[in-house]
Amino acid sequence: MSSIALVYFSPTGNSKKAVSSIGELPCVTVKTFDITGNVEVPETDLSGFDFVVFGAPVYAGRIPACSVERFKKMKGSGTPCALVLTYGNRAYEDAPRGLGDIVAANGFRIKGVATMASQHTYGQIQLGRPNKDDIAELQEFFFHMLAKAEEPETVVPPGNYPYKVVEAKAKFKPTTNSNCLACGMCVRDCPVGAIEEDIKTVNDNCIGCMRCVKKCPMKAKSVVAQAFSDFEKLLSERLKNRKENEFFVC
Repeated sequence: MSSIALVYFSPTGNSKKAVSSIGELPCVTVKTFDITGNVEVPETDLSGFDFVVFGAPVYAGRIPACSVERFKKMKGSGTPCALVLTYGNRAYEDAPRGLGDIVAANGFRIKGVATMASQHTYGQIQLGRPNKDDIAELQEFFFHMLAKAEEPETVVPPGNYPYKVVEAKAKFKPTTNSNCLACGMCVRDCPVGAIEEDIKTVNDNCIGCMRCVKKCPMKAKSVVAQAFSDFEKLLSERLKNRKENEFFVC
């Protein structure tokens, strides 16, 4: 049995779904590190694990800016790892390179990179992905890497440096409707603390991840602006053609 650490930042669950599927394999024992919540992530030594899997979504061609310092808290010592990037069927651009540079600087050896086309946060794009077929591909990819974990070769993740410059703040922010029961779930779960204690105020920390929209059991959070509806329709049309997953291995 191999001991595996699963580390992910996953506001709406795609990266969690993909990375967690590796923990379902019969040949591994797993410890999970969910670094999504708005809490201080402590410096964490992962050098005692046989393998580490890092997972993150792609926002406009980069990993979310708020996740960078959290991933930097993960430390290895020549520890083999894999990167799993989920993106909304548009393009992953410099996200793999950005995450790879972080973990390589912190003592990890990158044995493989998976870029997974997934359901987009906005619109009706690739609903349900990563699906069971995507997961099967990812698990096969992981078996290949695990077999070569001790070999010295490493993978250079795709992407460019300097990285693509992106706007960190959200163009569209959720609002709260009358369904709200003031349970405070959205306040507690927002990755960047963008929702104030009054629940209705969304401050400029918002990254537009829509975690609050997806998780609210009362469907009290939504984006009602007509400009957002128009944007979703345009995006859904542009990204309607399925993209395949890509795997980069030694």
